[in-house]
Amino acid sequence: MPDSYWHEWRGGAADPGRTAELPAGADVVVVGGGITGTATAYWLARRGMKPVLLERGNLTAGATGRNGGLVVTGGPGAYPVAIARVGRETARAIWQFTVDNHTLLTEVLDSEKISCDYHDGGHLHLAASERHPEHA
Repeated sequence: MPDSYWHEWRGGAADPGRTAELPAGADVVVVGGGITGTATAYWLARRGMKPVLLERGNLTAGATGRNGGLVVTGGPGAYPVAIARVGRETARAIWQFTVDNHTLLTEVLDSEKISCDYHDGGHLHLAASERHPEHA
């Protein structure tokens, strides 16, 4: 699989902390070095556990690395489609989770002193009618 734009942009530098040797033990083994795997390993480590992250290629070289650096609000499709697919309550919970994720991301970047030019572009709520917001 070719490297992502991000990997090419940073000059193909080696992944930080990568080693060919596995530790003798781990509290948890996380498989996959995309956003979900790396975040899981990060939060486990923050809670005092010793995770081992296994990735066959480069970290974030898959879909995570090809998303253009975007952290989006909402799910992969239109909100009405999500409501039809999973129900209003679950669709709203997914939406709120992604909104909260922006706040959490800002907190992590700040606490870890990571400078990456992140900014929250915000989001816009549109209503098709006067009664639509109460049904969203």
